[in-house]
Amino acid sequence: FFFRFFGAQQMQSSPRPHTNGAQLLAIAGFVVALPSLVLAFGSPVASQVTATYATTTSSSTTNMGSMVVRPTPVASKAAVAKATDTAALHAVPQQQPQQHAQRKLEAFPVLKQASGALMFGGVLVMIAAFFRNKFTKQPFKFVEFEGTTVQAGNNLAMFSTTGVKTALVVTNKGGGHGEIGFHLALALRAKGLAVQLVNDNGGKDVTSKLPFSEYAQLTAAGVEVFFTDLSQPRAIDSVSGLTRQYDHVFDNENVCQGAVAELAASCGAFYTYVSSGGMYLPGEMFPMPEYNPTKGADKNKQKAHEEFVMSNAIRPRLSGCAFFRPQYIVGPYTNKRDYLDWFFDRLTRDIPLPLPAPGTQTTTVTDARDVASMLASVVGKERMIADRNPVFNCASDQSLSLTDIVMICGEACGKTPEECRKLIKLYDPAAAKDAPSGGKFPFRATNFDVGVEKAKAVLGWEAQYNDFKYVASGYFRGYQALGLDKENPKMDTSFDKHVLGFNGTASPGSSTKTANSQEALQAANEALETALGKAEVILTWVLGPDAMKDLDREKAQEALKIIDDLVYSRKRAATVAADPVQAQALVEKAEKKSQLVKDVLFAMLMKHNAEFAVGGSGVPAKQPSAALAAPATFSPFF
Repeated sequence: FFFRFFGAQQMQSSPRPHTNGAQLLAIAGFVVALPSLVLAFGSPVASQVTATYATTTSSSTTNMGSMVVRPTPVASKAAVAKATDTAALHAVPQQQPQQHAQRKLEAFPVLKQASGALMFGGVLVMIAAFFRNKFTKQPFKFVEFEGTTVQAGNNLAMFSTTGVKTALVVTNKGGGHGEIGFHLALALRAKGLAVQLVNDNGGKDVTSKLPFSEYAQLTAAGVEVFFTDLSQPRAIDSVSGLTRQYDHVFDNENVCQGAVAELAASCGAFYTYVSSGGMYLPGEMFPMPEYNPTKGADKNKQKAHEEFVMSNAIRPRLSGCAFFRPQYIVGPYTNKRDYLDWFFDRLTRDIPLPLPAPGTQTTTVTDARDVASMLASVVGKERMIADRNPVFNCASDQSLSLTDIVMICGEACGKTPEECRKLIKLYDPAAAKDAPSGGKFPFRATNFDVGVEKAKAVLGWEAQYNDFKYVASGYFRGYQALGLDKENPKMDTSFDKHVLGFNGTASPGSSTKTANSQEALQAANEALETALGKAEVILTWVLGPDAMKDLDREKAQEALKIIDDLVYSRKRAATVAADPVQAQALVEKAEKKSQLVKDVLFAMLMKHNAEFAVGGSGVPAKQPSAALAAPATFSPFF
């Protein structure tokens, strides 16, 4: 009572586990008083029991020197004699019961005196604890027992003297996950945990770069920050000042993740690893669930580490574990600016944006603060995470198409929808295979969004920054604050030049083209007419009888989405169909329809690019056909 009550206020306000002298004295008083209570109240009972035992034994046994033999009431004298002789061969010498009981009774007064002294001492210590707390309140570091692991069978439990949970965050020096450690440390402090953060610096000073330049916010919030070169041998062991006893260990790096997992196992902590959504192999289902096929451990180091943690070398010594697979992270103090800077670099300079056709591919762009809140949500939900599948997708719960991203980023920097649409230039993803890496399109050319329903159901997590318009506008303010809208030294348009055929730094009219552009345009027109002729029936079936009159890219993309949904539903139905052969035939029929519409979109793309190239050569281009007209409307979450 003394310990919990008088130290409560100090524990809540302190960023580090500790107690004061009063708490320590209260613990000592309790430890002393408890056994004295047992002795004081237990000795009279024990005395009575022993005395009764002695009396009963004396009256019910026959004493034969150093041996005790119980007589048989109905046995003859000969039988008794025989039993006595037999017992004599196997008997164990014993004290006479009366003498044994007498010695016990003589010991009890001594025990009573000792228990009284202990009780009196315990009361004095508690009183001293009260007055020491009341008049001094001097802090006393008490970390020797904090985080001690207690093992009972296969179960691990964490002993905490203060009730304050402790966490270690090990984070990297940059890249796509660079800002996670900053936001995670703040999220854990908000949950009341004492936090230590170890940041990789690669042997260099990184404190002038974001987010590390903002780490004063962490120390102000009570986070202890350490910088070290994690690539060095025994890097974690060499960090001075770590308590090395934690309830939770969060691992956001891939330099020495094995050593961090071992540290977590050594103290029986709950180990949370920031893995990667990049290991997924896109299939038929989007958003992709956690059980979606992945690359093998031999081809993906994050997958290999997940398997290592689940092995017998680590998992049995952990109190639990979880693996989170983030995807495309942006937000405050971002360390990797490639994702959204690519769009703003072109939008603010009126440079065409090359998107992989058809532009409706979906992905997830997630604010780092939502990533951090999901990671921190394991605290208090450790028992909810199943050992067999502790994997969670880590992303926004809103999927966006590539076109959506252009339009929303354009709105953030003051562009009208019409201006944004004019800047979108589709390219054939196959043409990008041998394109230079400089300035390449930052997202995958296929659907690559993930679902987060498991995190919502198991961890009770909810996204707070899933409105991409809000995220994009905030990001653009930071983009302007850095002066990147005026000059961005990292901007590169080599990729644009390769896939679109112009230099990407000025208007298309500045590029010199040859007569081959006119030939390409003629070929593209012919290809489009052929594709439209083959797909006319399916487009009319999907879009209605007037589909061919005002067909444009938006309507063709709408038709493709409807048919792809049909393909997916037929594939699912085929898995339980009574007639698999017929079901598979329906799947193939739907796939053929999908391919016909894709051919139309591809032909539209080729004609669009050919007209663009002709315009860049200085030769007047024909007015784009209705099939190539920009989409008339825009759905922010198509």
